[in-house]
Amino acid sequence: WSSDVCSSDLVIIKSMPRLVNRPERRRHIIEAAVSVFASHGYHGATMQEVADHAALSKGGVYEYFASKQDLLIGTADFLFEELLEPAIAALEQSSAPLNTRVESFVDTSLSNVEAWSHLSFSILRVWGELGAEGDNPLRKVMRRAYKRSADRLQTVFEKAVANGEQERFDTRSAALAIIGTLDGMVLQH
Repeated sequence: WSSDVCSSDLVIIKSMPRLVNRPERRRHIIEAAVSVFASHGYHGATMQEVADHAALSKGGVYEYFASKQDLLIGTADFLFEELLEPAIAALEQSSAPLNTRVESFVDTSLSNVEAWSHLSFSILRVWGELGAEGDNPLRKVMRRAYKRSADRLQTVFEKAVANGEQERFDTRSAALAIIGTLDGMVLQH
């Protein structure tokens, strides 16, 4: 803090810039976007509505996301980080038997879907609005997330086979089946 004295004997206080927790602010914007996308769809949503919902200026939203499409992609990435990442990390780090770890993974994933159902609904609504073909910006995000999740599950399965914990099986098909089943359960939810 510093102060200056003006000629009129008023003290002007100059403060240090306010510190912003950028990850928290980003998350706050994403949560606002989820509400706006769920209410208005992707095409009907505006960055101004997101900013209003987040109680920020439009410029404040643009500091984190260069466009509505970037915001949509950030929201989808956030969805996968919140829903799948904790469950996959627990599966990878656990020393429990494989069947117990897989069961826990599925339970945790479904619990996360329940906790973030508004986010899942919003993304699925936007996905439907944009369509599965063409220039849908979610396709790349979804494919990357599915591949990353399936690769990590496959690695867990391969380690279990290599350690003699599990008989040899088609680890890729098993990983894809689990991810696909979870995907179907999210859609049903």
